[in-house]
Amino acid sequence: MGKLNIFEITLSNFQGVYYAGQNMKGHLTVELTKEMSIIGIRLKFKGKASVRFSESNIILLESTTYHSSEKYFEEEMLLFGILPGQGRDTVKLPAGRTTFPFCFGLPPNLPSSFEGTDGSVKYTVTAIIDRSGMHTSTKIRPFTIIGIMDLNADANAVMPIEGANEKTLFASGPISASFHLERRGYVPGEPIKLMANIKNNSKTNMKSSYVELKMLKVQPSALKVPLDIIIGTIPLHEVVELCPPRAPQPLQPQIRYRLPASGMYGGVVMPLVYSQPAMPSNAPDLPPHSYRKCAIKKWGEKDTEDNDDPRGYLEYAPLYIYYDWGHQPTTMSEAP
Repeated sequence: MGKLNIFEITLSNFQGVYYAGQNMKGHLTVELTKEMSIIGIRLKFKGKASVRFSESNIILLESTTYHSSEKYFEEEMLLFGILPGQGRDTVKLPAGRTTFPFCFGLPPNLPSSFEGTDGSVKYTVTAIIDRSGMHTSTKIRPFTIIGIMDLNADANAVMPIEGANEKTLFASGPISASFHLERRGYVPGEPIKLMANIKNNSKTNMKSSYVELKMLKVQPSALKVPLDIIIGTIPLHEVVELCPPRAPQPLQPQIRYRLPASGMYGGVVMPLVYSQPAMPSNAPDLPPHSYRKCAIKKWGEKDTEDNDDPRGYLEYAPLYIYYDWGHQPTTMSEAP
């Protein structure tokens, strides 16, 4: 039986970033040291969301775990041979390297890829070689879906927001805090200017005060002043006109080689120039932007389930649109 030397999914968009409704193009490369009898080669495209979290009951000294999932799509594409449900007949895949091009139309209205501590939205394409004897080889390639959220289309994005709270410690006076933001809408990479007013009328010295940017859940033990903001994809026009973001550094050309349509080496190779992520045709124009990896966490999944190739774990973090204004977190006293 031939050994699987190369088994790899290559996307024409080398960053693996797409928008709902676009075509995802690429090719699957299979290289064998010897001829192999297989049932077929297929791709499985999948998008799903899952959530899992626990709540503790202090009185009963027990915890309850909640979990749920949602599937956005799951479709298969046959590249060679037949599907498993169509029979057990085998075909010969010759030795050498074979490439199988593919094009998959992503469904519309997909949510953005997401990785959090309690849930995720994941998109993958998995290549599967079905062999006789219920033996399969799989290769997983994650990719990112970015949803379009134009702050200019949300009237609340330009509205100022403020909040206040106070807490009394024992028999002393209160500690009060108020915060103000000039507007509610921002995009990744944009500075958020926060004005704070904190008064300590208690008999206790304050050790620190700080600001956190969180998606959820506050701690009831401390004085909190939550302000709900909107994180979008397209920044406000007036912000860009006043101070446009920096242009990203040009990416180096990404060139690989693929074989002619026949699939087998014949002494001629064709260059495949990898493209950058392209915005949908119906999306508004974006200012200069780049892409940054999700900062929350990475998700891991077994890279392959081939018994002959038991390689390890695949770590992947989705990418998001990022605008570079050149700012770092700072206090107003440290700002230029």
